Amino acid sequence: MPHPDSPQNLAGTTTITQANLTWDAVDGADSYKIYRNGIEVGTSSTNSYKDTGLTGDTTYQYQVSAVNVSGESAKSSEISLTTQPSTSGS
Repeated sequence: MPHPDSPQNLAGTTTITQANLTWDAVDGADSYKIYRNGIEVGTSSTNSYKDTGLTGDTTYQYQVSAVNVSGESAKSSEISLTTQPSTSGS
């Protein structure tokens, strides 16, 4: 079995402390690795991931790779997501 293809169409939305990532499912992938600023931060068995514990009003770079028994794909194209600014308490 060949390595899976790179995930395509990585996209995301943010809250103050969380990024919600989605991408197109890859045929033959068993799981996905999620990278934030070049560092692996988690894995997912589906084509979505919630990255939590982020800092408000901060820009993060994300990439995803697909994994199967043959190994890991190349990383997806990189996207930048900026979390929403935290509102000062009133």
